Amino acid sequence: REGNHAELVEVLDVRAKCAQQPEQRNELALQAARLVQNELGDVVGAIGRYRAVLDRLPTQTAAREALWELSRHEDYRAVAIQALEPVLRAGQEWPALVDLLELRLPSEDDPARRLATLAEMARLQEQQLGKPAAAFATWARALAEDPSDQGVRQALETLAQQQGTLPELAKIYEDRLHAVFDTEVQRWLASRLAGLYEKALDNPERAVELWREVAGMPGGEGEALVPLASLLRRLGRHQDLEEILIRQAEAAVETQAQADFWSTLGELRLQQLGDMDGAIDAFRAALDRLPTQASALTALRALVDKPDSPTSVLDILEPLAEARGDHAELTSLAHARLQRADESGERAGLWRRIADLAETRLNDL
Repeated sequence: REGNHAELVEVLDVRAKCAQQPEQRNELALQAARLVQNELGDVVGAIGRYRAVLDRLPTQTAAREALWELSRHEDYRAVAIQALEPVLRAGQEWPALVDLLELRLPSEDDPARRLATLAEMARLQEQQLGKPAAAFATWARALAEDPSDQGVRQALETLAQQQGTLPELAKIYEDRLHAVFDTEVQRWLASRLAGLYEKALDNPERAVELWREVAGMPGGEGEALVPLASLLRRLGRHQDLEEILIRQAEAAVETQAQADFWSTLGELRLQQLGDMDGAIDAFRAALDRLPTQASALTALRALVDKPDSPTSVLDILEPLAEARGDHAELTSLAHARLQRADESGERAGLWRRIADLAETRLNDL
């Protein structure tokens, strides 16, 4: 029986070749293709025959339907899609092409090819079909394939800005953040999310959480501490800010930066936390690193005039004034000690100190 079918196929081929009318030729060719597929079991051969029909008449319905059906069959999907895809591209049949690319995805094992297919689908949906929401969803699928791809990220960001879907973008990034294991990708997702929540979505508390996550990741502290400190200051979370300023001071490399962070910490403790002793310790740390740190010096000098300030303020300022040869400040500091002194012996010694300083200043003049 198979031999009979094979002979019939040959007869149909000859008749199709001799047919004068295109419609008759295509009908005979279709009959032969169906015999090859259904009776001879040569599906790949049949696919080639269907494609030949479409080469002659791209709109031939029966050949198209046969290839679409085979493209949904797992065993023959790749060959059928390969036959049908050029026809759809040549005819600029974009909706059908998107559907066909979707069918092709499960058979693609190479991550780069899967990503390229999803990217093409998204571009077609946006540019040819005018469906930005569908394109956004497809780009989200592409991000799941490779969250490190810059092109995919940029496409998502652009569409989200254009369509006003930044909350949806944040949800996509949140899902990816908890699904990836690459620390660089995690850091990028968390930092980008923090920026979105702070600037676009009005959720600074979530932004703080994310910047803390970034700070705890390898290589993330330098990136996260500055925006985290700014957010905490804006939110009035002074105790949390205290912790971050300490980390910034300890992480800083330049002496000036170290001193500035310690001085800022001192101001925070003094003005917001009511911790004078802690503030003095921070100002001391600033001046240990940079004796000319202006704000720390100004703050400590202001404390000198406060009767409740401890003598440790004087202990910090006096050696610095001595090193500068600043006799005027040394005299002022001695008077401040005199106001705090209780014992007569100590007071007498301070008066002698003030007299000596005055004499030294006169000699200098």
